[in-house]
Amino acid sequence: MEARDGLVERSATGGPAQIRAEPLASRWAGRAWGWALAHPYLAISALVLLQTVPALWARELWWLDELRHAAVLSELLDHGHWLALFLNGEFYPDKPAGYFWLLAALSLGAGTQAPWIHFLAVAIGAVMMANATVWLARIVAPDDRRLALVAGIVLVTGLFFVERMHYPRMDPHFGAFIAWSLGAFFIALSRPLAIGWTVAAFVFAACAVLVKGPVGFVFPLLTALAWLVWRGRPSRLFRVDVACGLAVFAAILGLYGFGLYRAQGAAYLQALAGDVGTRTMADAFRLYFHLPHYVFMLAYRWLPWTLLLLVLPWTGLLSALRPARLGAARTAGDGGYAFLVLSVVAPLLVLTFLRYVSMNFLLCFYPALAVLTGRVVLDLGPRRAAWFRSTVAGLFVLGVPVMIVIAWRNYYDFFIVGNLVAALVLAPFAFGLWRWRMADWDRWLPMLALTVATVSLPHFLLTLPALDIRKSTRPACEAARPYLEAGWNPLVLRPGRWSGVFQYYCGRRIPEIVGWDALLDEIAGRDKVVVLMQEGAWAQLEPNPGGFRLIGPPGARFVAVACEGCRR
Repeated sequence: MEARDGLVERSATGGPAQIRAEPLASRWAGRAWGWALAHPYLAISALVLLQTVPALWARELWWLDELRHAAVLSELLDHGHWLALFLNGEFYPDKPAGYFWLLAALSLGAGTQAPWIHFLAVAIGAVMMANATVWLARIVAPDDRRLALVAGIVLVTGLFFVERMHYPRMDPHFGAFIAWSLGAFFIALSRPLAIGWTVAAFVFAACAVLVKGPVGFVFPLLTALAWLVWRGRPSRLFRVDVACGLAVFAAILGLYGFGLYRAQGAAYLQALAGDVGTRTMADAFRLYFHLPHYVFMLAYRWLPWTLLLLVLPWTGLLSALRPARLGAARTAGDGGYAFLVLSVVAPLLVLTFLRYVSMNFLLCFYPALAVLTGRVVLDLGPRRAAWFRSTVAGLFVLGVPVMIVIAWRNYYDFFIVGNLVAALVLAPFAFGLWRWRMADWDRWLPMLALTVATVSLPHFLLTLPALDIRKSTRPACEAARPYLEAGWNPLVLRPGRWSGVFQYYCGRRIPEIVGWDALLDEIAGRDKVVVLMQEGAWAQLEPNPGGFRLIGPPGARFVAVACEGCRR
């Protein structure tokens, strides 16, 4: 018997039957759902590609990591630094080389280092992560094809993940390798012995480490340990297949470390140890508690699916936490959903006690969270499902006037056409979601996926490119290029962590100076100097101690100034 409001196992699609003749759009959604159920990997990949491929050539590189990673790629290709990474001619131990190997392969294949290479790389990572999510769902619920598709839709309609699809970093690749490692660990540890799957789990973890760092190993292993303790089988970690996996893991990272030593000697390893070791020592002797911050940001960045919290039957859920029910749940079934819960909770607890706070780490458990969210969605009773769909549709309807207002009144003090276009595109989709709020999931979810994919395009094709002048270093480097080609000496007035951000667009290594006094000392003996800096540093310079003149571009975040015959 099906409960009216609670979370129940359902064989139907989660809403009231539609007996009357359906409109064309509803029939289209039903056919799309049927095809997607048969081909979940293709369907979810298509949703990602629909949002990313049209925007590959849309904007320039902006953010700190985008510009620095582009410069690191240039160093790798121009100077052959395939193992030990360099930035502006100096060691760059901040990241391993794995992600940059992908960038290099794409660049060599396309014959260019243009910005679209970096957007293509992150699009590939988004496809990897989406498919990892579908795979996780197929592992924990092999007989429920709907869960795999719904989990993928949950991931690719999450607003934070949509934004990260267009942020050229290694985080989606990192999250995908962690998800694959988690899935392989679950399969392996569910069996008495599974050498192949255990080795695969450690290989995926090694790939995650090579992409971003040691957290890629800590999260899967910690989840596996927590799950085995929960199931009362911690001794499962002390079998030969785990030893084989650890040996392969150590061999992969050992070969990489040996390659670093052969390429750059002990100096790079010391720099790497210093970078990681300093953070570790700082974390070892201080107690940080970032859990409230992470929970708040996760609630915000998991929209629109955070709205499920408003419709869940909390009385029944909290009763499931009673000791007797928890004890029974420890040995019930194969423990797949418990494994996914622990893969979210355990890493979140680790992150909260680390000094370094980064929202990018949330992507590490997005695949598992998407599967759990998909399970909750499919188990909602009809009335609660309708409440949730109404709430989401209302959020999108509210977004229409908000986006129109932001088009006129915004931080940048100019009219943003892309926001107006996005609002006009969103309006019919938002009201369509509201109209279909009583429909089945197999009608409503395709509409939601199409809404997010379609509305995101004006944002990434129109709004963001309009901000290039305010965000990118390219305008400043183009303004300085005639002077540099004429033999003027380039310098960068570096404000702290913004090291290396001019190298990519200026096409050369540029000496960096910290502070105006040091800059004036440096240029005292030079005749013609071009200095690149943030606009804020130039605006605050009063009076002008070096006789500099602005050469452009006005109104940009980064500017170039020139001085001929500068003296103190």
